[in-house]
Amino acid sequence: MKKLFFILLAPLMVMVSFSAEAQTETKPAKATEIQGKKLNDNQLQKLNRHKNIQSPEQAAKRYAMNAQKRLGLTDEQTTKVEAERIIFANKMQELRKSAQGNDKMSYRDEMMVLVKDFETGLKDIFTAEQYEQFLKTMSRSARMERSGQRPATTAPLKGK
Repeated sequence: MKKLFFILLAPLMVMVSFSAEAQTETKPAKATEIQGKKLNDNQLQKLNRHKNIQSPEQAAKRYAMNAQKRLGLTDEQTTKVEAERIIFANKMQELRKSAQGNDKMSYRDEMMVLVKDFETGLKDIFTAEQYEQFLKTMSRSARMERSGQRPATTAPLKGK
């Protein structure tokens, strides 16, 4: 009886081990479609942005390069913007660490002070034209418009 049990059990164990190997060997494909629509590289980057956590220095470099493209900064200005952004990112990192679980309103107020300080530092770096363009491109509505979160113009409310 024991021999029969082991004879029947051995093939079953082999099948289970093969199926386990087959499951571990197949890796899920990258999501290149959402709801049947193909995603371009930019959309995939945005989708996976949370996976690519950058250091403050890397983020500052990316920010400075984007500012250089959008505002036509000189190399010297780009270097100064990068340095200013590193300082800002480090202060924000410290604020996030110190504010965990604390009052959200005080955190928001402190964050807004840091943002204003950052913008003041940029104002010293940019020319008047560049700073005006910066304010236009960096406004909340402009960022939302670029990301496709709302239309460029809003229709007036009915009855008003």
